[in-house]
Amino acid sequence: MTGRHRRSRVKDKQWITPHIVRITIDCGSHYRHTGTDSHVALYFYPPEARVPAEFAADNLTALHTFASPQVRRYTVQRYDPSHGPVDLDFVVHEPAGLASTWARDAVIGDEVLWWGPTEAWHLPELTRTLVLVADETGLPAVASILHELTEGAHAHVIALVNDRSDEAYLTHPLSATGAETHVTWIHRGPASGEPPAEFLRTLDGVADLLSSEPADTIALWSGTEFAEAGAVRRTLLGSRGPLNKANTNVTSYWIHGQAQDARPDARNRRRNLDNRARYPAEAAVHLNPQSSSPVSYRSAVETHW
Repeated sequence: MTGRHRRSRVKDKQWITPHIVRITIDCGSHYRHTGTDSHVALYFYPPEARVPAEFAADNLTALHTFASPQVRRYTVQRYDPSHGPVDLDFVVHEPAGLASTWARDAVIGDEVLWWGPTEAWHLPELTRTLVLVADETGLPAVASILHELTEGAHAHVIALVNDRSDEAYLTHPLSATGAETHVTWIHRGPASGEPPAEFLRTLDGVADLLSSEPADTIALWSGTEFAEAGAVRRTLLGSRGPLNKANTNVTSYWIHGQAQDARPDARNRRRNLDNRARYPAEAAVHLNPQSSSPVSYRSAVETHW
């Protein structure tokens, strides 16, 4: 199922932990939830962009020639079909990135431009044992996946977080069906780009635990920093790994020391500025004249997560 472009408002804001804030947006009656690990794309336009009142694909092609948005993707943590709101959870950190800055400063009534939803991963039907590996950025997806775990199944969660305060994010019951869940919390402090030794030992322990189970009944979902994702692949999907790759999804959400999508953002910005210079009359239709100085995109060395 494909998503659609949407213009919404911030309906509520709640700090779940000292580092994670939940933004609730009113998605309207036409939203259709897509299930496991459903996500949406948030559009952040430069201030000079004149975004059309009807935020739809047909109206955006010309605008993106001269003012492309920076796009950041987030898991739908919760959707309430009776009232229509969608919860999106953001990790707020220092140095603050594009989306985390927005979430930190957002107030009720702020406008949100977005596209979605789409399903990033589907929980295999034969799953009896589920392994979930995540840092703060992956915890919303973990919560969403656990909610759909079937009765009689069990899950092993490995969660890397800054400190004990972040444990408040996963609250009981973790599964709507009462599926057995064991969570191992690893307090690694601020992320350094190197997988903690305790994390590597925990992965080895899970690999040993799963080695005697049928591979077709085991599923893995992982959402972490790049180096941590590499450790997950080597341990659980390498030559000694006990898992069937067809039942896995290992995602690198971010890279330590780099801004998310910095290269495509910079490439789009250069293209936009070139098109403005080549087609000034057409560009004027899509830009606000009061914005005299274009916004420079963030450096690739800035931590984004």
